[in-house]
Amino acid sequence: MNISFFLILVGLVVGMVWRVKAGDVSKKFWTIMGDMCFKSLLPLVVSIEVSSMNLNEWWLFAYGAAFVFILYFIGFTLTRDKYLASLLATAEGGTLGFMFYNSIRVEPLSRFFLIDMLGNGGALFSFIYWRISGIFKFWEFTVKNRLMLALWTGLALNILASTGIEILHLRGLPYIADISWSIGLVITLLISVIVGTEVKLRLSRKIFFSKFFWTFWGIRLAGMSVSMALRLPFALTILFILPPSFLLPVIYTDQQNKEKEHAANFIAACLPITFLIFVAMKTIY
Repeated sequence: MNISFFLILVGLVVGMVWRVKAGDVSKKFWTIMGDMCFKSLLPLVVSIEVSSMNLNEWWLFAYGAAFVFILYFIGFTLTRDKYLASLLATAEGGTLGFMFYNSIRVEPLSRFFLIDMLGNGGALFSFIYWRISGIFKFWEFTVKNRLMLALWTGLALNILASTGIEILHLRGLPYIADISWSIGLVITLLISVIVGTEVKLRLSRKIFFSKFFWTFWGIRLAGMSVSMALRLPFALTILFILPPSFLLPVIYTDQQNKEKEHAANFIAACLPITFLIFVAMKTIY
């Protein structure tokens, strides 16, 4: 058991126990911790890793975008339902995906940021957001989001470094790689606790035993198998084992409460399957 995997287990347990006993003060505390994690620590790691990535890999974001568009097309073809298709086509990469990827880590973190943040996230905030709510959020996502600003900053430093200023490759500076790794562990623990505090396993028997639920996992596992067989980037393989994005229920409008409730319960029902597949994957990598 590596240290990242251990932190995930500890964090989830602490978070779920904390949620049961949570009061207003502790909820506020974890809100502050969440802000520190996603608005400060994670953007710092993104800038460090992307500043030193191989610039020839910038196009990897296309894998994340293709994940969304292809799965949405498959889902809509099968169901003729944009809500079910959106469940199939989105993946919770920003929290669970980062934890899992950082725990196994067979490839550079920069690949995960390109495929999940730029590819998967970009498609979520453009195409999926538009399909569900009728609103196009892509430009707001790419310009105002701190994680995306960190990615653009790292990419700009990387491009400037290609002109000969090696100091702009932040990860190559003394101790920076170790600092980035250490911050990654802290982020993994914080995300684990935060996810644990939010997990409400309202496992609906109707959802868990529904045809679409197991169609969802059949398609996802088939995609994961193809990704592994073709030796596609590991960040893409990780996306296939994740539940739908936690942001989906937020996207629904006030007139879509029934669909919103179904999405929240569907995500909760997916969590045990996700963790079982992740544990099995740990034995492979």
